[in-house]
Amino acid sequence: MIETGLRLRTSLLVALAASVTSWLLSRWWLSEGRAALQAPWLAPVLLLVMAGALLVVAWPLRRYRKGGRPVDPLRAARVLALCQAAALTGAVVLGLYLGHAGALLPDVGFGQYGERVLRLVLAAATAASVVVAAHVGQSWCRVRDDPDEDPER
Repeated sequence: MIETGLRLRTSLLVALAASVTSWLLSRWWLSEGRAALQAPWLAPVLLLVMAGALLVVAWPLRRYRKGGRPVDPLRAARVLALCQAAALTGAVVLGLYLGHAGALLPDVGFGQYGERVLRLVLAAATAASVVVAAHVGQSWCRVRDDPDEDPER
């Protein structure tokens, strides 16, 4: 079976590229004497809500794969597109927060950098949960083979 769809490796490469870019830009930003960027406490909550929403939206497709009632193909395609977009968005956000946290690590003992790093790492972890939920949701969107369909067509 040929695997189609967004691969986890692609999401990880996007997260890595975003992390390196974010780290470089954050180090430049800090070297200019500007204030360090920070993540709001609400960011992890919203990212967890997003991960949960992805699983809720994709759940009917999982039920269908387990023998439940059919799902509209257009809805399945929309859920698949949503999961793929969320996986890439979550990977970018993960990289963004990890890059910022990495840039602050050398100065973690000064001022409130410790709290900022904690916020950034927490936000990065919840962004990773969005990536995982999106890939799980995408896996539920695979259509099972129809035994009545002619394979020659």
